[in-house]
Amino acid sequence: MRGICSLAAAFMLAVAPAYADFQHKVARGESISGIAYKYHISVEDLIKHNPHANSGVRQGMMLTIPDGSPAQQPETVAGSGSGLPGIQAGQADGPTAVIGSIDDAQVEWIDPSDTLAAQPDTLRKPNLMVLLPFKAEPGKKAKQYAEFYRGMLLAANELTADRGEEVEVIVRDLASDREGLEAQLLLAEEKNVAVVIAPEDQASMREIIDYASPKGIYVLNMFNIKDESHLTNPYVLQGYIDARMMYDKAVSGILEYYPGYTPVILDPANGRAEKDPFVQMLRKKYASMGLDVIDVPFADTLRKADLEAAGVRTDGSGRYVFIARSGAVSVFNRFAPMVSELRLTDEGKEAYKVFGYPDWTAFRGEHLTRLYDIQAMVYSRFFFDEKSREARELRDGYERWYGESMLEAVPNQAALGYDTAHTFIKWLQQTDGNIGSVLGSAEVSLGIQSAFSFVPAGIGAGYINSTLYLVRYMPDRTTQSYVL
Repeated sequence: MRGICSLAAAFMLAVAPAYADFQHKVARGESISGIAYKYHISVEDLIKHNPHANSGVRQGMMLTIPDGSPAQQPETVAGSGSGLPGIQAGQADGPTAVIGSIDDAQVEWIDPSDTLAAQPDTLRKPNLMVLLPFKAEPGKKAKQYAEFYRGMLLAANELTADRGEEVEVIVRDLASDREGLEAQLLLAEEKNVAVVIAPEDQASMREIIDYASPKGIYVLNMFNIKDESHLTNPYVLQGYIDARMMYDKAVSGILEYYPGYTPVILDPANGRAEKDPFVQMLRKKYASMGLDVIDVPFADTLRKADLEAAGVRTDGSGRYVFIARSGAVSVFNRFAPMVSELRLTDEGKEAYKVFGYPDWTAFRGEHLTRLYDIQAMVYSRFFFDEKSREARELRDGYERWYGESMLEAVPNQAALGYDTAHTFIKWLQQTDGNIGSVLGSAEVSLGIQSAFSFVPAGIGAGYINSTLYLVRYMPDRTTQSYVL
């Protein structure tokens, strides 16, 4: 159909060459995951034999390739486009076609070293479809969709290297021809698609759900947190935990990680209080357990006198966890200096804790430094640890494939696409397309930024991702994350 930019990607594992022991010299731009892919070994196995590469590799470093690994670099994925392994730059039908001006572009990436892949009828039917408005009017949203898609490609390539199984994905651009949505949905049924990733737009999502669900096709919502279609339709998957479940899990996290600590609700005069729904759930849960909660109102900035007037001991002899009624940086600035002062001693570090909000994961500069200093813990639907090896590898792979840096955003859209594709392609492979056998099973898939574990949203309802991160900022400038 004119105006619809299409992309079908098929990935297959290359035929492994002969084996031998030898040393690999790291070239400029190479990464741990990239080297592991070249030799058909896992990142963990490569690091096991090269402990000095645990924190990353640099140009000129020598790595031991363990016995039993291919002695030569396998063929890369073949195709045409720009920035992908084995793909020639400058051709029109590459991965960037979804945001270009191509009509009816269709590409299949198949490893030429696998002779079976040369026969079209040997390919499995696509079981994952992505329907997003890549060619929407230029702006942040269109760029975010493109980033999401690029992350998906990285995950598909990695799964091919790790699992040796074929991965096939259909991608359609809705922005070029809104009226062509019905044709794309007909294609989904024809191609035996099991899951469709839907856009944020409510009208498009509604149309996709109305068509897909009667046919047993699941619709994954990764872009509209507020949408509640999963509450009434058994084939809708909400990719994010809802507010009620999130608050309940966050309060449970406080009870688990700060047992014996009394919550201190910080209430600044003339300050925002947008986190009151969370605070109210905390009050209710603590009251049901017969536990106290202390309220501390204060004027401009928090002072010891404000705490003492409310009954908070400031000599380090009590156990308190400070919780503000707002996640705004302006409110954070009004109480954080006092908390830092209270934590100057060893007793203070143990006596005074801070529990905060998803907003804080976007802090940078001096505000991020303060989070580390006060050892704050926050809850969030997602967490991208930029210092982790996995995050570095994703950045390296992205820059190597696309020749530019990832778009800075919270959440990181490339990581979101990577985690989504990695989880659902893996689940579809494991179940031969019967993803319903995984949903509600309590299986947790941990990604670089997001975790997935879908639970029933109610009787006759769909499923919702129930995972929540707790992130602790450590004084050594690292973070510890826990998935609830």
